[in-house]
Amino acid sequence: MSNSLYGVIVSNDDKSKKHERFLLLDYLNEKQMGNAHFLDCSKQAEDALASYICHHIDAGSTILLTDLTLLGTTLCSVVASLKQLLQQNINIHSVSNQQAFIAGEITIAQLDALECTCGMLADKQRERRRERLAQNGVKVGRKKGVLVQSKFDRHRESIEHLYKLGLSMQKIVDHIGIGTQQSLFHYIKTRGITK
Repeated sequence: MSNSLYGVIVSNDDKSKKHERFLLLDYLNEKQMGNAHFLDCSKQAEDALASYICHHIDAGSTILLTDLTLLGTTLCSVVASLKQLLQQNINIHSVSNQQAFIAGEITIAQLDALECTCGMLADKQRERRRERLAQNGVKVGRKKGVLVQSKFDRHRESIEHLYKLGLSMQKIVDHIGIGTQQSLFHYIKTRGITK
């Protein structure tokens, strides 16, 4: 169990990295937290940042972030990343909003509830957007009865031939190397392929 302190740098250019480092050092001095190691995460994708941190930092450590939004693009993804870090017993301090998430103080159940709430809020936002677009006369989604291009289209001849030979859906999927039994069944049904 470690109790090391890490400043997480996520910027890609040198000027932003220096600014981020300055903000983290300023926060360390203000809170009298001592010295910190710096972890450069600039090459990491946003959705993989929490996994990268968990892999490179010991349990019981504390990380400093300039902003919680670095953990994800949506509230749901930020909450999921917080949950992942706290499950690994990694404490999080956010410099921008002066918040600390300590592994022992916030429970995973609380984060689960927050994650669920985020999902419901996202659903409501999508529904409101659809209603707003409908009021303006904009139709959302595909038109009924229109077939879209399928990943199976380039294998149609092979699919028809194997299906007429009586091979199972799984064997056809294995032979062409894409899709699932269910998606192939749907393709055959919508395209009117018969034995």
